[in-house]
Amino acid sequence: MTFKDIAEARKIINMYTLANGYGLEQAKSDPTRLRYICEAGFPFVCHISRNTSGGAAEFRTLYDEHTCEPAFENHRVNSKTIVEYFNRRLENLEGSFTDECNKLVAYVNELKFSNPGSDVVVNLSKDALAESKRRFLRMYICFHVMKMGFKSGLRPFIWLDGTFLKGKVKGQLLVAVGQDSANHFYPLSWAIVDKEIKFTWKSFLSHLQMSLDLKMGEGITFISDMQKGLIDSISTILPEAHHGFCVRHIKANWYKRCGSGEYKKYLWWVAWSIYEEDFQDQLKSMSQVDDDGKVVVKDLLNTTAKSKHSVQQLCVYATPTVQRQLPTSNDPDFEILNFEPKPEKAIRPKSISEARTRLQLRQQSVPIATRQIGFFGDSNGASQPSKITFSAKGLTW
Repeated sequence: MTFKDIAEARKIINMYTLANGYGLEQAKSDPTRLRYICEAGFPFVCHISRNTSGGAAEFRTLYDEHTCEPAFENHRVNSKTIVEYFNRRLENLEGSFTDECNKLVAYVNELKFSNPGSDVVVNLSKDALAESKRRFLRMYICFHVMKMGFKSGLRPFIWLDGTFLKGKVKGQLLVAVGQDSANHFYPLSWAIVDKEIKFTWKSFLSHLQMSLDLKMGEGITFISDMQKGLIDSISTILPEAHHGFCVRHIKANWYKRCGSGEYKKYLWWVAWSIYEEDFQDQLKSMSQVDDDGKVVVKDLLNTTAKSKHSVQQLCVYATPTVQRQLPTSNDPDFEILNFEPKPEKAIRPKSISEARTRLQLRQQSVPIATRQIGFFGDSNGASQPSKITFSAKGLTW
């Protein structure tokens, strides 16, 4: 019996002692040889050394007769050996990741059978197929209910991003997320790929285009980071779509070059500008901060879709991580959104009276014993009595 090297031989002997409950003492251990004897003094002997003709190790002496009692304390076993032993036991009971990948085709067929109309695509490596082997490469999933939800009532916005998979199976997860009228995020589709590059984004967007029937991207706004492969993929697969960038990623790129300071303030002013003149004014103010400001504005004009004025903002939705924009009536895709402003409702007299009451209470001093006389603080920080009776003629407490 031969081993790859001395380290592999040591590992196998440790597994042997753990599986059989033998207590062995390591008499010799160096880069070229190993020698084990029985701790209880019985005649077990195992001598392993490297082969002179190569780097492999092999048995030189082996007398494997054991007449001693099982050892309940085994000094040859460490934590790594125990973990590997039980991982093998669990693998025999539950299966391995290799077995799960071999069942992907059956999993895809079951998804399509239980979810009719869903798009599930699995790609295998062509290099492995040329060697008569099957190796997983990438996978795309978009359920039928998600497609119907996007077409029925979701806003025409799609967020694109990728993240690393940090489990035993490495790779990256590409995700497309939408949003409904209540600002709730709605997963649309996802894909498991090996790397986040231009080719994988093109493949993902091509499948997404077919699943959601996006055509050439008319009336759809994509929000993403400034990943170069993603930018080129959107302009190639969906050339008519609007493409905006996440403010948080723009800010992070600026911090690497210029730090924070005034740029953070101007960045959000630019993001919240609602018409072209305001947008240009904020860029001009940013460029006047210092020389770095001119470089920052130049990069913003080159990378931000908003600066091209193909999309002028009607309103802006922003969170700490998201910034997006809507087409206006000057945009040719405005009719697709079917936007009709609703008239504002008249303010009721009771609302006016309550607002006047809060204003008066905010201007007056707060009593010391507020708890005793029944005062409490409203959402604006003002103290007011716990009961206010509305009167059309005046205010009464």
